Amino acid sequence: MIAYFTNNQDDLLSLILLNTSLTASSILKLANIENLAEVTFIEDKNDLLSITKQLKSQKPDCLIKLNHQIITDTFIS
Repeated sequence: MIAYFTNNQDDLLSLILLNTSLTASSILKLANIENLAEVTFIEDKNDLLSITKQLKSQKPDCLIKLNHQIITDTFIS
């Protein structure tokens, strides 16, 4: 499921992706959305950590969350 919200004042976009079936390359394409301010991934399986870190490194000004934890480390370990 994908939900999106915009802040009409600044036209910023927030996405919530719940148990998404998007591929890693599709997730990384989110970095191309200019007005993207926040992406929240809520997943039963926690195998998106690496890809969320890659997204954060491509879009450092965007707030990225995985299961309600903020992704701040742009280095993939």
